[in-house]
Amino acid sequence: MTTMNKYILLLVVLTATVFSQSECDGERYMSDLFPDIQITSNIEYGENITEDILGFEYTQTLYLDVYEPEGDNVNERPLIIFMFGGAFVSGSKNSPVMQELCTRYAKMGYVASAIDYRLTPTLIWNGSAENAYKAVLKAIHDLKAAIRYFRMNDSLYDDFGVDTSRIYTGGSSAGAIASVNTAYLNEESEIPELVIDFVNESGGLEGLSGNPGFDSHFYGIVNLCGAVGDTNWIEFNDIPIVSVHGDEDTVVPYADDLVTLFGINLQVYGSYSIHQTMIDLGNQSALYTFEGEDHTPYAYSDAYMDVTIDFTKEYMYDLVCAESQSEEISIYYEANWNLVGLPLDVENASYTTLFPESIEGTLYSFSGGYNPETILIHGEGYWLRFNEAGSTTITGTTINELTISLNEGWNLVSGLSEDVSIYSVSDPDSIIVPGTLYGFNEGYVGTDMLVSGNGYWVRAFEEGEITLTSGALAKTSPREFSLKGKANNLTVNNTDLYFGVEMSAEDRLSYSLPPKPPAGAFDVRFSGNWKYCEDSGVIEVMNDGSPLIMFDCNIKDGEVWELVPVIANGTEWSAAIPLSDQGQLTLGSGVEQWILRKSVSTVSTTFALHPAYPNPFNPITSLRYDLPEKAQVALTIYDLMGREVTQLVNTTQEAGYRSVQWDATDSFGKPVSAGVYLYQIRAGEFVQTKKMVLLK
Repeated sequence: MTTMNKYILLLVVLTATVFSQSECDGERYMSDLFPDIQITSNIEYGENITEDILGFEYTQTLYLDVYEPEGDNVNERPLIIFMFGGAFVSGSKNSPVMQELCTRYAKMGYVASAIDYRLTPTLIWNGSAENAYKAVLKAIHDLKAAIRYFRMNDSLYDDFGVDTSRIYTGGSSAGAIASVNTAYLNEESEIPELVIDFVNESGGLEGLSGNPGFDSHFYGIVNLCGAVGDTNWIEFNDIPIVSVHGDEDTVVPYADDLVTLFGINLQVYGSYSIHQTMIDLGNQSALYTFEGEDHTPYAYSDAYMDVTIDFTKEYMYDLVCAESQSEEISIYYEANWNLVGLPLDVENASYTTLFPESIEGTLYSFSGGYNPETILIHGEGYWLRFNEAGSTTITGTTINELTISLNEGWNLVSGLSEDVSIYSVSDPDSIIVPGTLYGFNEGYVGTDMLVSGNGYWVRAFEEGEITLTSGALAKTSPREFSLKGKANNLTVNNTDLYFGVEMSAEDRLSYSLPPKPPAGAFDVRFSGNWKYCEDSGVIEVMNDGSPLIMFDCNIKDGEVWELVPVIANGTEWSAAIPLSDQGQLTLGSGVEQWILRKSVSTVSTTFALHPAYPNPFNPITSLRYDLPEKAQVALTIYDLMGREVTQLVNTTQEAGYRSVQWDATDSFGKPVSAGVYLYQIRAGEFVQTKKMVLLK
């Protein structure tokens, strides 16, 4: 992220905070502050295949109208999208109910929109549960395209001054059904079996009605006489809803009953059932019941329309102004270096205020290199160092949506006030290199989640923008980037290195690693900033001062690999360390590079006992020996008086390169004292003894 982008983002964040404070004063969104409104009609937002009354298919262009308060000086306003009623066979965005709802909400300070969506007039003569679900799904697809349109417009043009973190939907009758089911039918496992093929052919639950690549999530529903296909689709912490419904509704059931229109006979769950389910789950919901009234009473009574507006506006006010309420987020950190971010809107974003236990002068951003900082900015990630592990609690207002500018190459970023999956990030230009989201925990760790308050590395193919949205659904299927089981691997401090595998040019960048952390952190990688090599590679180690480096090794059967330490002048150590039969390997910390390569020979030609490594050591050293043939092997540790301390090996072994570790304990598992020790091998007639020094 460039320096200019940093200041632009900071300005946007600060501006949004000011607006949030001035908006929620008890007047805006509750009173008709604006006597006049401006309507922009027939804006094209998408297109898709539909059918006429006879069932003949054609491509329908989809339009919407936008209602805005005239003379408004707020430029980040909540948006509410309304859908008309008409049993999915008739109606339009120009219906009196739509015009009244949009006008009334726009006068209170909202941006309101009425959208057209595809109808299914064949239901009149071909009514069935399957066709009814198809009609609803077509409307769902179109509503999501409309939401994506507004996010696209906000990203590229900002014609309407919409705050895309406050988008809401609603509707009357069929429009309410479409809106409610858009909210709660959001998992592939929930799709009714009779329309699975239709959904798959129509672009999944997102559909193909337009504006792909942008997010379709929204944050609340105004449900006027609607219903959901199954209350089991509603989950804990699901999208809030405010409902209005007559308890004598003969068209859309008030509770749970059959829709019998056109002979459909489909079980649905109306506003009462939705409300009870939401309350039972601890979710946000409100219901106004028109007692003794039939379907859509507000459509034929001005008084009932006033009741509808008055009830729903109070609930919506709480949703719209929720961002002005304080929230606390605890961020946990480890001793030494951490990647952190700013998860809330705060008054003071100084790192010394947010992280009072951090080491002064250790906050760094990244822009081609590490740059010292004092202030944290939303969407950016930072290195920050601590003397010891602990936590901090940050208080501020939530961030539900964030657009982040990425540079080509590696970027340090952070997320929202809630955890976000990388697969739900809106990436319209596909600039994110798959598999390159990394956190840090004593080494780089690949992940697919941006946890609130943490910083992350992500790599981009090219410059562009991505958008994070709270509660957004996955836009791509999760992909496994681990090569475990497919390639040989070493795991060091949670960092996986792969070798002995060929990589296509297309996948190669997915196995690159971010820039090295600041001095004092631990890091391990292949030279060139890779996490894999084919037949050989140089492993670079940046040690954090720990005395040992632990390798977990997994080598394919039949392959023999070896590690060769490289000392300061670039020459190799006297002997390589075989990896073919290693589980866990402990190495000294004094070597910064290791050559990893395939062994030139799988079987030694002579018996040999190699020098211990490391030597001197504390507390673990590796003892290696070569067997040119099958032999009975005994490897024994003695003190200088010739007394046996412990025996590490006493078994028959096949020919090959062998290695065993000694942890400076005796045969009873008790630590031995510092000093000089002897280790001796007996393999058939071969006997050899060497010295090693244990330091304490």
